[in-house]
Amino acid sequence: MANEHQKDTMKHYISLDKAVRVLAKGGIPVLVFLIAVALNPFTGAAAITTALVMIGPAGLIGGIVSLIGISLLSGVVAEYGIETLIKNLIKHFRSKGYTDLDIVKTIRDYPLSDGLKLKCARYIERLQKSSSDHKETFQ
Repeated sequence: MANEHQKDTMKHYISLDKAVRVLAKGGIPVLVFLIAVALNPFTGAAAITTALVMIGPAGLIGGIVSLIGISLLSGVVAEYGIETLIKNLIKHFRSKGYTDLDIVKTIRDYPLSDGLKLKCARYIERLQKSSSDHKETFQ
């Protein structure tokens, strides 16, 4: 277990905003990968491996590239949580003119299983409903 000094030096290695900007360069496939990680019941390497399997062979290369990005940004995921990262990534796409419907339509065009497409759409819908129920925007 890390001592307090180690925890302090690990914190804020990279800001949430910078992490979102870096991940957004990968586009919506990165969002799909993050949602796949968030939806599966495993953690750590098992979660990432399962997400790569969920994405399938067509997304494997993109998944591996995303994996490299995630490993570089693991401190951000550990500090803020994957859902906060996903919410902020969606917020970034919105600032670029995407609506939630645009994001879901884009995901539907990817060569993913119908089940994963549906799970991604429901996840985005749940996040949208959650933020509107609390009268707050994604932070």
